[in-house]
Amino acid sequence: MLAPINNGIPKPGSVIYAIGTPAHLSLSQSLTKGIVSSTRVENGIEYIPTDTHSSFGNNGSPVIDATGRLVGIMNELFFSSVQGLSLIVPIETVLDRLAIKLN
Repeated sequence: MLAPINNGIPKPGSVIYAIGTPAHLSLSQSLTKGIVSSTRVENGIEYIPTDTHSSFGNNGSPVIDATGRLVGIMNELFFSSVQGLSLIVPIETVLDRLAIKLN
C-alpha cells in the first residue's frame, strides 16, 4: 500500500518529519522533526528548505507531514556554507521525474 500523498508544498512553519537511520544501524528507524521555512528553486527544481537535520542515513528517505502524508524525499545537503539547512524534493517532483502517475 502506498502512503497517502500530500498534494502541494507544505506552508512555511509546517511541522515535518524525516524517517531514516542517522549514523549507525543501532539508531535505525529514527524520526527527525523539523519546520518548513519556504520554497527554493535551484537548477530548475523546486525544493522545500527545512531545519530538519540531514545526515547520510536519512538522505533519500521519506519526509511526512504531521498527518502522516508523504511530503517528499530528503535530499543531500549541498549548501556546505549554510549550516542547519536541509532540502526536500517535493513528492510531486519525484513522481514527475520518475514518470509515475497516480490516480
